[in-house]
Amino acid sequence: METPRTPVSARHAYTYDWNAAEHRRAVRWTTWARMRRPLFRVLRVVLYVFLALVALVAIGMALDGYTREPIELGVFALLVGALVLWFPWLTAALITWRTGRTDPNVHHPMHQRFDAVGLHVSCRTAETMLRWDGMQGVVETPRFLFFYYSSQLAYYLPKRVVDDLPELRASIAEWLPEGMRQAPTDRIRRRESSRS
Repeated sequence: METPRTPVSARHAYTYDWNAAEHRRAVRWTTWARMRRPLFRVLRVVLYVFLALVALVAIGMALDGYTREPIELGVFALLVGALVLWFPWLTAALITWRTGRTDPNVHHPMHQRFDAVGLHVSCRTAETMLRWDGMQGVVETPRFLFFYYSSQLAYYLPKRVVDDLPELRASIAEWLPEGMRQAPTDRIRRRESSRS
């Protein structure tokens, strides 16, 4: 099958090759965004309280003369804590690994084009259009532009391929509907710059 051609005359058209490290970073960022939601915050607090209780029990057992059980309990608590802390990195690595092995499009150029109607994405086996009035939000980070088509899922455009970023920003601002909510929050945007 022939790769769709992006019109050369398109004002904001970008073609790039998929990059595993870049994809991993984008997935990690969107995972962090989901984890900032109130439910995940509550779950993390509950988990941290549980781990603190496990640590107190292990210390109490060690002070009472038990030798083997506190070590096993401590190792369990450390493993659970590490999994929670490394969840975004593990998730991003697994998704990127799976995408690189199962998605035939990652071995061919990706095309993204912007116009007054929306974002047009095409690759070897698929084409899609995301209308501006159907977007949930647009977020810019130091490395990406994210175009949310649901509260949790987004297309991303690596800024490394955007040679006319100020013009693209101005066009997007003009095309976005009035009052579109920004997703996710500024707090998460600061996380991206510190984790890049």
